[in-house]
Amino acid sequence: MIWLKNISIFFLLVSFTAQAQNRMEVPARVIGQDTMPYLFLKPVQVVSKRQFKSKAHKRRFDRLYRDVVKVYPYARKAGEVFQEIDAELAALPNRKARRAHAKRKEAILKAEFEQDLRKMTIRQGIILIKLVDREVGHNCYYLVKELRGSLQAFFWQSIARIFGHNLKNEYDPEMEEDIEIIIRSLENS
Repeated sequence: MIWLKNISIFFLLVSFTAQAQNRMEVPARVIGQDTMPYLFLKPVQVVSKRQFKSKAHKRRFDRLYRDVVKVYPYARKAGEVFQEIDAELAALPNRKARRAHAKRKEAILKAEFEQDLRKMTIRQGIILIKLVDREVGHNCYYLVKELRGSLQAFFWQSIARIFGHNLKNEYDPEMEEDIEIIIRSLENS
């Protein structure tokens, strides 16, 4: 058994000397007679543990969290796609060419995302509308009107109103405080 102890001590010493030989270079600044290493760190947001008023409130927040996590990637993608389409449409010469290009893009996006969007609940759709406004900077009514025309925008607004929603609603971070908290936690992780 003593030989096992000696071997383990030997390997322990070898590992310490191997680690001592590894060097890491860091930026440094000379201050007076001292050389001080310095590193730039990312900002950290410190958030206290959330306190809920009741178990029902916690369940609602957990459900909202689940829905935002599911919908947020689609909203980010919508923001990217809108910027791309906006740049492409600006390069086209006339209204007819812009409409045709918007229809082609819509068909591509529909083929890619329609099945996923159909599986969403109504509540997730409402959250998606809010997050698209947050990402793009324009409400969904404006986007449909710009890309597909006033008649299509009126049609989809009418459908939304039948179900008690409004595509013209603007995203307000103060009113949607819980959604903002969830999004910040997603972006920081």
